[in-house]
Amino acid sequence: MSKEEESNAPSPNYLPSTSDVNNNIGIEIDESDHDIFKDLVKLRRDAPSNIICAYLNINSYRYKFESIIDLLNRNIVDILFLSETKLDDSFPDVVDNFSFYRSDRNKYGGGVLAYMRSDLAGDRNKQAEFQDIESIALEVTTEDHKWLFIGAYKQPSMPDSKFSTDFNLTTDKVIKNMILF
Repeated sequence: MSKEEESNAPSPNYLPSTSDVNNNIGIEIDESDHDIFKDLVKLRRDAPSNIICAYLNINSYRYKFESIIDLLNRNIVDILFLSETKLDDSFPDVVDNFSFYRSDRNKYGGGVLAYMRSDLAGDRNKQAEFQDIESIALEVTTEDHKWLFIGAYKQPSMPDSKFSTDFNLTTDKVIKNMILF
């Protein structure tokens, strides 16, 4: 190793930061003991009565099913939206203690699904879903509020103009319906 290479090499005591990993400098960290959901766990602990909704672009649910079930069974989130699920009718949709809603495209791309804790007063609201944007809308009622949660996915091939039109038309429709409550 040359002097220049030695001066640029990390010391044996060097601990890479997240930015080092994100900048692809070639250092791998063993994160097997790291809880990737630690922020959600802290949020749940700090605000146990709040509804916690999460969204993940899963890029094929079929191969991440066990991890998602683990997340749900830990009661960290109340509502979980997943996009790019890449599912078809052959995939089961039963999970204990959660209602399950899905909008599949096919096993090769797209799709959105949602889990909602089964003890929440709520249901799917198809009228609040987008026409062309893949989406699932869930309406949840608490003691003093009605909430609308929408998980959506824009296909990369969808033109921005089509996305904007669908988004604006549906949002306007939802707002008008909310005023009528």
